[in-house]
Amino acid sequence: MRKFILSLVFALIALPSFSQTKKDEVAIFQNAFGIEKRTLIENNMKVDESKAAEFWKLYETYENSRRAIGLKRIQNITKYAENYENFTPEGINAIMKNALDVQKEMTSLWGSTYKKMSKVITPVEAAKFIQAEMYIENTIRQALLEQVPLIGELR
Repeated sequence: MRKFILSLVFALIALPSFSQTKKDEVAIFQNAFGIEKRTLIENNMKVDESKAAEFWKLYETYENSRRAIGLKRIQNITKYAENYENFTPEGINAIMKNALDVQKEMTSLWGSTYKKMSKVITPVEAAKFIQAEMYIENTIRQALLEQVPLIGELR
């Protein structure tokens, strides 16, 4: 059972929000959405050419932070898989705290990114960017949640 869960977790590492390498992330994102993420953003954002350089700098900063948060999430999922058959109250408390902290960190990143981007591009366009990011994140999380067993489900 443990090998099954670990195999599942390692297979899921390639999901866009959790990928450790940009190359893997691009390939998986293209598979899920049909195009590269940056191209998706370019096609859907109306960034004034005079502000494009500053916008894309903020975008890269955002992406680096998002990837780091994704890595924390996958580390927590790996810990979940490693302890799946032998959860202790302390262990599950630590896993849940980490999961909730990761979600708070993601929400905080969206908030700070929106604030910074709305100073560079219009608040409407900044909101559009965050809305797209939330959609992508939730799509990835849903795919992950459908494959990670609930506590006690595999017993």
